Amino acid sequence: MTPAEARERLVVARRIEDIRSRAAASREVITALCAAGHAEEAWGLIETDPGPVRSHQLEVFFRYAKLADQALYEKLLGLSPQEMSAGMRGLCQRCQPEELAAYLTSPGFKDFFARLEAAGFTKNGLATTLSPLLQLHVRDAATGDVAGQRTRMETMAGLYAKGLLTPEGMVEVLKNGNLLNIPARVDAMQRIPDLGDGRNALQTYRRSLMSAWVKSDPEAALAAARAGPQPLMDLSNTFSSWAKVDAAAAADWYEKNATTMAWEHRDAAAMGGFAISVDLGDYDAAREWIRQISKAERRDHLSNYLATRERGR
Repeated sequence: MTPAEARERLVVARRIEDIRSRAAASREVITALCAAGHAEEAWGLIETDPGPVRSHQLEVFFRYAKLADQALYEKLLGLSPQEMSAGMRGLCQRCQPEELAAYLTSPGFKDFFARLEAAGFTKNGLATTLSPLLQLHVRDAATGDVAGQRTRMETMAGLYAKGLLTPEGMVEVLKNGNLLNIPARVDAMQRIPDLGDGRNALQTYRRSLMSAWVKSDPEAALAAARAGPQPLMDLSNTFSSWAKVDAAAAADWYEKNATTMAWEHRDAAAMGGFAISVDLGDYDAAREWIRQISKAERRDHLSNYLATRERGR
């Protein structure tokens, strides 16, 4: 496509009343012009009025323009903070997702991003920009490539560990592992060294996975909890979920396995049993769980808490 042809097609596109169709047609023109090697001409033809048409054009320009990184960086810095997101989407799509970590942590990009932050584009904005791209990358498009999806999920965990995804973004990526069953998703989360505190979005999602898993195979879920990066929290939450649906089976498992566990793990499971017993109002069962706690100071604290709850009934 020549610049003259592009101008003519953009004139035609501007007559399209439906804004989505107009944006798609305009996007195609800028893409084709960049592919033909007319990057500067394409830049000059991008609409000046803010809105979806300009946003679409900016995205494909930064994806397909045959310009060096530094030239693209300078153009991106000239945009408003709102438009930088569209440009960054295109810029990130120049890399394969498995190459993104190296690119985004390279000295050249770090220097550029420091200037970008000074211009109003935050690291959280970068993470928000990356999230939908990475969700699409992970989701299997009917190929049934389970091994490939596992590998892509490991790459995403690496991106999160480098701070390039927010906890909320990483959760959405995990949800797009459409070929992975619950154990496989839990395994993917085992690769993340720090899931944050109990209020973190990743922790909330992990609890939901473990709660679902414990309904079908509680012993396997507990084994995974013990082997994970945060065994105490996982054991307590998972055991609590099991005790909620089958208190007798959970207590029986505990009795059979307590002597094979480190005291910290025993206490974590007992705390899960205690917590759900209190929630269900079964204070006799709660007292039994207190007796399983190793440290006297902790037992006293829980006993006082339980007595306060009983007085408040």
